Amino acid sequence: LWMLFMTEFWERFAFYGIRWALALYIVAQFHGGAATGEASANQTYGAYLALVYAAAIFGGYVADKIIGYQRSILVGAVIMAAGLFMIAIPDENMFKLGLATIIAGNGLFKPNISTMVGKLYVQGDERRDSGFTLFYMGINLGAMLAGVICGAAATAYGWQAAFVSAGIGMLLSLVGQ
Repeated sequence: LWMLFMTEFWERFAFYGIRWALALYIVAQFHGGAATGEASANQTYGAYLALVYAAAIFGGYVADKIIGYQRSILVGAVIMAAGLFMIAIPDENMFKLGLATIIAGNGLFKPNISTMVGKLYVQGDERRDSGFTLFYMGINLGAMLAGVICGAAATAYGWQAAFVSAGIGMLLSLVGQ
């Protein structure tokens, strides 16, 4: 449970570490800060979020039928980390490829880690609810620290620093695996 807690902690750190900055970064980096870039930024952000959650269907299938839950989480974490570093490169095409990479990695990662928590306990085990409660505390702690740390990095060193910080967090999720 501790390994899954920490892995999910760092994944949520990475997810929320970039989420707040995406639209702002797109407008600043690719539209020179002009308000005319807001519609494009909002569309990209919305498409990214929708696809992150839609990719879970694909990732669940891959884990169930092809590579298993643990390998799916491991491969997903590596792919997400690569995507997080890619979006830090100030090129619009690389940024979009990085977002697509994050989406693919998240699809492999997200649906399968919760499944692994459930598989730690048999149905009816009174510890099951407590296990999920602890697991979801990791989600909340990672999300809370993401805004503080990635926000401070962006303030001190620029937008790319938030994305690199999130990528480092995703790499840290691999330590316990």
